[in-house]
Amino acid sequence: MGEQFVQTVRRPSYVIGAEGQATAVLADITTWRAIVRYLEDVEDNKTLQAAATDLAALAQGQRPAGWKPWGEFEAEMVEEWDNPQSAICNPQSGGWH
Repeated sequence: MGEQFVQTVRRPSYVIGAEGQATAVLADITTWRAIVRYLEDVEDNKTLQAAATDLAALAQGQRPAGWKPWGEFEAEMVEEWDNPQSAICNPQSGGWH
């Protein structure tokens, strides 16, 4: 992370409200984008950590626990495609659910 990011996090500029309390933090757009990128990386890492067991099973050529065989999954998708009123992606029901 850049020095500007570190400075903003360590010593942010506050917007002070009428009551004299901090109500917001000011950050330049570069710093804001760095913060968002950092938070996205944290989220991605959590997702990968949660999937580590499944990924290890896949790497060994095994099907992870709770995963359906491909044929079963494919049959469900064909069934939903052929019967759109019951499909999980039915636009009339608000999309994916």
